[in-house]
Amino acid sequence: MIDLFYNTSEQCSKITTELYSTSFSSAIKLLHKDLRTPIYNIYGFVRFADEIVDTFHNYDKYTLLQEFKTETYNAIKRGISLNPILQSFQATVNQYKIDHHLIDAFFKSMEFDLSKSNYDFNNFTTSMKTQIEQDIAADFANAYEGILQLPAKARFGVYVAYKYYLSLFKKIKKTQPAKILETRIRIPDFYKAIILAKASLRTQLNML
Repeated sequence: MIDLFYNTSEQCSKITTELYSTSFSSAIKLLHKDLRTPIYNIYGFVRFADEIVDTFHNYDKYTLLQEFKTETYNAIKRGISLNPILQSFQATVNQYKIDHHLIDAFFKSMEFDLSKSNYDFNNFTTSMKTQIEQDIAADFANAYEGILQLPAKARFGVYVAYKYYLSLFKKIKKTQPAKILETRIRIPDFYKAIILAKASLRTQLNML
């Protein structure tokens, strides 16, 4: 029966990924099937931590994040958790021997986000937006270099996700600061299909 518990936990992470990010979910399906479940498990964990920082405004975010952090490390140490998201995450961490320094760095980034000033329509200026965009552009450049070093069974799916988010970034750059804070910016499905087709062609022609 414990296999049923394991499977249920993994399904929770998969559903979380599919509900929160259609673009990322589509890209995951392009990965080799051996890689899909671990990616869902990691995304579910990251998504829940991010929700604490970005969404739970009526609650004590700092306490919630610290509790989640403690529960995460307890789950990894014990090799089990009744929280299905943490259960699937710890399974992936322990199976693939993911360096705990990476998890430490992630939580530090979440804590840093909590300490930053919140942006609203009055203080999110064009210059602030430009600075953030420059940082993101540098991250995209580094990400592409990393993609080129991935094994073949992972490269195509990750490249498609990269192109999805790059297209979203370009759309955000054209959007005024106040508009960004009041609406969710998306990439239309037909354009995603075009991105997928172009990525497939570039992969077949070995043009990445």
